Amino acid sequence: MSGYTDVMVPSDHDLGCSSLKNNNLSVWLLAQFCVAFSLLLMVPARADFAAGIEAYKQKDYQRAVDEWLPYAAENDSRALFNLGQMYRLGLGVDKDINVSEQYYRRAAKQGHAGARGNLGSILFSANPPQIDEALYYWRAAAREGDVRSQFLLGVQYFNGEHVNRDYVMAYAWINLAAEAGLDEAKNALNVLTKYLGPDDIAEGVRLSETFMTEPEPGPEPAIAQADPTPPSAAQAPETTVPEPMPEAAPASVPKPEVAATIEPTPAPEPAAEPTPSSVNLADDQYRVQIAALRSEADAQDYWRRASGRRADLTAGITHYVIQADLGDKGIYYRLQLGHFADRAAAIAYCNQLKATELSCFIVPSP
Repeated sequence: MSGYTDVMVPSDHDLGCSSLKNNNLSVWLLAQFCVAFSLLLMVPARADFAAGIEAYKQKDYQRAVDEWLPYAAENDSRALFNLGQMYRLGLGVDKDINVSEQYYRRAAKQGHAGARGNLGSILFSANPPQIDEALYYWRAAAREGDVRSQFLLGVQYFNGEHVNRDYVMAYAWINLAAEAGLDEAKNALNVLTKYLGPDDIAEGVRLSETFMTEPEPGPEPAIAQADPTPPSAAQAPETTVPEPMPEAAPASVPKPEVAATIEPTPAPEPAAEPTPSSVNLADDQYRVQIAALRSEADAQDYWRRASGRRADLTAGITHYVIQADLGDKGIYYRLQLGHFADRAAAIAYCNQLKATELSCFIVPSP
């Protein structure tokens, strides 16, 4: 069912719309009525956007999807974003990141900040990662006030892996997210202050006040199509282009996470840590990376806090701190968990961590 009313008007009852021949006021008014009536026929007859929100709150996800689909067909950015969320999380539909991305892209094309942020996170986590495009959408979303994108962009400037390391710029973006109330950003500022003097912090605050008035970032980057097969008509409509979440979107739907390197909230000390003493190398094919920090001590401290918060998920897991020399970008210490004999097992574990809002991604074992 399409969600639209099919109105069949017999040819001999066409409201006079096919016989407008005289150029006078009454005919002109009738013509306007005909145009308005024809447009009315295109309005969804049974779909109700607000009803979709209510259905979502009641966990009637299939109905929520059905209510939003007709709005998405009309390129309503809220509906497009919401459907992107549903396909990403597998609520009311089969989980499909590719279809989710298509919906986010369509919403992003219309300037939806949440869709841009989520799209950036999907692209950053892609295999292979689409770093330039991810940063483009994070910047666009961050300038529009998307708090998570502001934080993630600041993390990138702190890390210096994909952009030139700039602690002042990192402070500027993360400060915006902290002021908006993001707890991770508030904690990150405490870390950043170790690297900055009073003048640098003042400059970071000054910079953060200019970001929201900057012009849009140039044209959208070319989109790398990993899979040329478009989603089916039943899944996602027409063409696609990038963006993140909607105003009336379900508030409780989480956004995708990207492994950050700035320490989150403190936690109690964990029990004894597992050590990589007797690892069967045949089983050590993949690992789950949860952070990359500037010192080995910071990496170990991050693990103590993370494992203390989620002892149910980290018990029996071996943690590794891998030194990575990135040349002029400096040395990083990558915190990895393992070990996993196949990628599917690593992905399953990473998904468990993400469900607790702990960022991660999959890496081959060194």
